[in-house]
Amino acid sequence: MNVHARNILGSSFLAICLSLSFVAVQAATIFGSSSRGSSPASIYSIDTVTGEATLIGTGIGLIDTTSDPNKVSAIALDPISGAYYAIWGSFLTGAQLITIDLDTGLGTVVGPLVGAGFDASDVLCFCGSDGLVFGTDGTLYASGWNGGFTDGGSFLTLDKSTGAVLSAVATEIHPGSDPMFPISVAISGLARAPDGTLWVSRGNNGAGLIHTIDPDDGSFMTTLELIPSDAVISDLVFGEGGGLYGSAPRNTGMLVTIDTDTGAVANVGAFGGAAKIAGLASVAVEVPIETCADPGGCNPTQNLNIEIPPSIPIPPGTIFTQTVASRDDPRPGLRTCGTDTLVVFFDDPEISDLIIPPGICGDPFIVVTTNTDLEVLGDTIIMTNEPDAFFGVDAKICQPSIPDGMDPQNEDEVVWMSTDGAFQDDGFANTTTFECGSSRGRSRGFSHNVIGMSINFSLDWDADPDAVRRAFVDMGHSKHHRLIRAVKLSKHALPYRKWKRLVAISVFANLVYHWHWYEYSNYLLTRLLGKVENLTFDTDDGYNHAGNITTRADNLRYFTDKYVIGLED
Repeated sequence: MNVHARNILGSSFLAICLSLSFVAVQAATIFGSSSRGSSPASIYSIDTVTGEATLIGTGIGLIDTTSDPNKVSAIALDPISGAYYAIWGSFLTGAQLITIDLDTGLGTVVGPLVGAGFDASDVLCFCGSDGLVFGTDGTLYASGWNGGFTDGGSFLTLDKSTGAVLSAVATEIHPGSDPMFPISVAISGLARAPDGTLWVSRGNNGAGLIHTIDPDDGSFMTTLELIPSDAVISDLVFGEGGGLYGSAPRNTGMLVTIDTDTGAVANVGAFGGAAKIAGLASVAVEVPIETCADPGGCNPTQNLNIEIPPSIPIPPGTIFTQTVASRDDPRPGLRTCGTDTLVVFFDDPEISDLIIPPGICGDPFIVVTTNTDLEVLGDTIIMTNEPDAFFGVDAKICQPSIPDGMDPQNEDEVVWMSTDGAFQDDGFANTTTFECGSSRGRSRGFSHNVIGMSINFSLDWDADPDAVRRAFVDMGHSKHHRLIRAVKLSKHALPYRKWKRLVAISVFANLVYHWHWYEYSNYLLTRLLGKVENLTFDTDDGYNHAGNITTRADNLRYFTDKYVIGLED
């Protein structure tokens, strides 16, 4: 996956200078971590069609000085930050929580698993952890063995910022253990289903069985008997389609699928290269779309709340799949904000290009890619931006009005690119903020939401505030032209007279904006929105004309009020 910068000259794009390498996250990919084999303590991408594991990084950059090989026994995606965490350690080194850079495979130590009656920090403790998973609310869970639960397993809650064990409970008693010396079950793998249920696998200590677990007390809520009954599953992960995958360690290691209704285990393919894959992790978060239709919506990645209007029909079983990725914007360092376009996913055939215009800049930024089969043809989805979930105290501010003397280029903007756009705008992202920190748009097929960027013309507010004001006014002109084009494209979807009235209002709103009658321009946009709301658009072409016009007019009205009128006050 490459990031390219482009320079706009007139209407053409000229490719320039930069190509920064990223891991290509394909639609049919999961990640794996290795314990032993040809490349211990390494990170792989795994093709869910063939099972083939491709090495991303070797040895994770951390050194185990004992004779026992390095292990990365588990890996998990944080739905809040999009970061990957893992368990690093071995039989003689205890267990430490680390983060993994999926671009390079390199690891950074967070801290040892110690606290709340569990201690895996001692190199001679003969203890460790083999499972790791995040709950839908961002809680980090892990499995443990020994470390305070002698000869037995435990279920842990961890502090992801330190690795500290916040709580520890013994897991369910092993069915074959001596009543005089009961042993709790050691868990080898953890996975979260799309509905939030936590599943566990048991590796060699529970062949042929996987379970769902109660995170509060460590008890097994259900047991699924696998077919064949001697199947050994090291770790589990739910893929983008909701199917359950497992890593089978026998022989050279195999990716398998598991039917959660029947327990049938089917081979996908060998990992290859003598890789011993111990941990599995998803690249995406899934939620049933009907949960987003509830009041308040849903929040799959804990940073972008989704609200589905009641007017949008939701076919049974339809899901949202969201992938979170952190990106670096090279333009601030090159001082080309305001002049160069940034193109992300340029050479990835599985993901639509994301084209970020020159005036939108930020480093780093987050891309939340949404994939769904939901057809939105007559309304708009509301997505509310939560930048502090990613960036904490470093999140860009977003205030309803701009305080006196504050550079408006420093505010967080919501940037949206939807594939449900006109061909002239294909892949082109726009600022779609319609109130502070939220956006409206369409989501069908791929769409991208960008968090952590701001409008940046590379102009010095303190030295020349008038130049900044003019740049915002010019951006408003561009938004007006795109709105007019969106209205004109709806010609065949409306009766001619009603369509002509929309064109007249949008053109007149642009004209009075040009005359600097900004308040009146916004009044006309309000009239336009009212008329669109009361019209029924023909959707035979599969295009969401109502949503497109509403999105642009909403954003333009907000933009004008805040960045044009607001900067003149």
